[in-house]
Amino acid sequence: MLRIEAEDPGRVLVGLEFRLKGRDRLSEKVAEAVEERGHSVSEAFGLVKDAIRYTFCYPEDGYSEGVLADCERLEAEGFGPFDRKNSWDEERFCGAPG
Repeated sequence: MLRIEAEDPGRVLVGLEFRLKGRDRLSEKVAEAVEERGHSVSEAFGLVKDAIRYTFCYPEDGYSEGVLADCERLEAEGFGPFDRKNSWDEERFCGAPG
């Protein structure tokens, strides 16, 4: 991710300390998939889409273009698929603790 960040100095990778989902929340998601949906533990771990997540912070005037360019960079590195969610109407970023 740091290599991807270096490809465009116009935005910055933030919140690296939060990139790993907390153990308690990961356990809750896995338990839910096992108990409520009947998956094996191995399958349940594979279903957790945001166990590792990264956040780029873009300047306002290049936000959309920056997101699309970074998705292309990440796909070229073998990452994907991506879940993109517009959370501008939310009071805080839901991925942050607190």
